[in-house]
Amino acid sequence: MAEGGCAKCSRLLLIIFNFVFWISGGALLGVGIFFLVSDEWKSFLGILIDMNLPLKFLAIAAYVLIAVGAFVFIAGFCGCCGAVRESAVMLGIYIFCMIIVMIGELSAGVYVAVEKENLEKIAHDGISESVKNYTGTGNSTIDFIQIELSCCGSDNFTDYRYSYWIQEQTPPLKTYVPETCCRGNGKPEEYRPVNIGLCQEEAEPGSLIPSDKRTELRDKGCFPSIMEWLTCKSVIFIDVGIALIHGCFPSIREWLTCKSVIFIDVGIALIHGCFPSIMEWLTSKSVIFIGVGVGIALIQVLGIIFAICLCRNRSDYYDM
Repeated sequence: MAEGGCAKCSRLLLIIFNFVFWISGGALLGVGIFFLVSDEWKSFLGILIDMNLPLKFLAIAAYVLIAVGAFVFIAGFCGCCGAVRESAVMLGIYIFCMIIVMIGELSAGVYVAVEKENLEKIAHDGISESVKNYTGTGNSTIDFIQIELSCCGSDNFTDYRYSYWIQEQTPPLKTYVPETCCRGNGKPEEYRPVNIGLCQEEAEPGSLIPSDKRTELRDKGCFPSIMEWLTCKSVIFIDVGIALIHGCFPSIREWLTCKSVIFIDVGIALIHGCFPSIMEWLTSKSVIFIGVGVGIALIQVLGIIFAICLCRNRSDYYDM
């Protein structure tokens, strides 16, 4: 029988949709491989794991991305080829894969929504515990984070007042924050503050220096900075897939924006905590996240509908 109008329309839309879906799977594969071979990512990931954060699950992120990417890649291939050949078998495999993807997305969304507060608390407590157990400059975990992300403490620099490092000092105290909480230069192993004296004066309890006049003490807590870093990286990784279709300029621009936010020092001491900043950012972007999620789900549902329509109205020439 001749191919009907519904089948023709479904076939065209399905080919376009699955071509994009297929490329997205390839992009996820690329990101997963990047995680495996990037020394910078491995170094940062190792630090997060040492801090016993829930972010330790990122240790398997590369393998998850590769698995998901391969699954999406295969699903997109089956959908695209099934639409071109009007193959009932390939379209059936595609429909099955799409249903599995939607179930996985729904399950992940429900889990994050239910465990949101608990995950936030675990992450915050993990960083706070690392600050509390700080033993002095040279600590590979917290010092590295404070230098690379220009932060100090968990919520702010006052967290160090309750650390073992402070308790072990002999009064009168002259050092209130680690050197890595002060603006400086150099890699973690050779870091040198610009003005350690002024930095400690700004961090001293009861300091007469107003918070908006501090120049040497870092301005953020590390929990928000870590999440900001991950957020920036996630945007770049997403842009990898988008750049395959829309060009590379958005990715380059996003990378430069992220770097400027993370590495430009606002002051010498980090005063504002990261946890409130993260929550504020997530809240401000929640509408976008919901919109993107609904949009993706709608596209997937339409893909299933188009595939079913094509199966029911395909021509007799390509039955299998």
